[in-house]
Amino acid sequence: MSFRLLRFADRWMGLPKKIEDSYHFRKSWRDHLKAFNDAPQPRLWIHGSSVGELEDIAAFFSDAALIKRAGFEKRSVILTASSVSAKNYLSKVAKDFFYAGPLPPEEFKECRAFVEHLQPNFMVMSHADIWPNLMKAYYKWPEQKGLLWLPDSTLRGRRFSTQVLGPGLKSIGARSKYDSDFFKSSSDFRELHIREIQSVGNPRVDRIVRRIEDSLAKERHPLENYGAAPDKSKISILLGSAWVEDAKIMASSLKCLPITQRSRLQIVVIPHEVDDSHQVATIQGLLPQARIVPVKGILVESFRNFTASFIGGGYRTGLHNVLEPALWAVPTVCGHLTENQAQASTLARQKQLHIARTAGDLAQFLLQLMNPEALKILQGFARKASDDLRQENVGAAQRLALLIARSSKMGS
Repeated sequence: MSFRLLRFADRWMGLPKKIEDSYHFRKSWRDHLKAFNDAPQPRLWIHGSSVGELEDIAAFFSDAALIKRAGFEKRSVILTASSVSAKNYLSKVAKDFFYAGPLPPEEFKECRAFVEHLQPNFMVMSHADIWPNLMKAYYKWPEQKGLLWLPDSTLRGRRFSTQVLGPGLKSIGARSKYDSDFFKSSSDFRELHIREIQSVGNPRVDRIVRRIEDSLAKERHPLENYGAAPDKSKISILLGSAWVEDAKIMASSLKCLPITQRSRLQIVVIPHEVDDSHQVATIQGLLPQARIVPVKGILVESFRNFTASFIGGGYRTGLHNVLEPALWAVPTVCGHLTENQAQASTLARQKQLHIARTAGDLAQFLLQLMNPEALKILQGFARKASDDLRQENVGAAQRLALLIARSSKMGS
């Protein structure tokens, strides 16, 4: 119904730009089709609503050996997203996959055509971007062998309808033992008679660790070219995925510090929206002493050797990825909107992550960084959190591959 309304509004009244872009992205799915004669069967369909959900399992689908271990070929993989924000990401990786593009509009006729064109045999869903007509069309496809679901840990404690997901759900790959215990004990999910619920860990950790190891093998820091590598003579702080709201609270916290203390800080900012020149300029205006680096694709590597990090989003859209600085063993601070990052609460309990609700809280964190004894304690907490993350999650992509192999052979 919602897509029929969008179609009517788009034709006769026009839509707000964001909605219009998303709608036209979904309508354009046929533009991403390729020739069929060189794509082997069976075909594996991997879906995440946007870049973050796909990146969570990219350690699996970017590795041809792991895809083969799961029982498929990389050039037979179907990669989809529903958000137009994933358009550039999908375009960059499209050459490696059978299809990399948008889901069709949520109309059964379109969804059925999508499934009939691409002929998926097994589906892996990252998080919970569930579209009823799409699932209905997939489950009606006679060659499908069901679905493996990798739920977001933040779903714990929420009521969740299993009616759409349920008919073909073969297995759940939980991101922690706590998650797997939750799904095993949930009456909603027990009624589905799911064949296997396994704790595979978080495959995103594998991808981050691999990038960290590659970075450590290089002599130069990735920010050297921008005059923003960490200065060993100062307390260096990297604001990653920063919004204007993050810059505002950092500016307010600096005003709480004596000038002599402020002069001890080196502040480097990588904005979240690097292509938004207005936002970049606003951040620079709020933090004139900071070095702003509006560059994509280097954030993971950039945490190397910084004294601390400040991850953005916690005062605006919701906290961005905190795993990256945690795996670098860097003490980290953030805003209070942490619900969309499942591991934030664990990292906060481990005292690697510090939640600053006010500018005063952030100023106190900065002062701790300037105290050698306090800094040593913070670094100890960060190292322990990094060790725990690695121990619990490294190898998740391989465990996922094996779970897919078992699940896809269970039959429809």
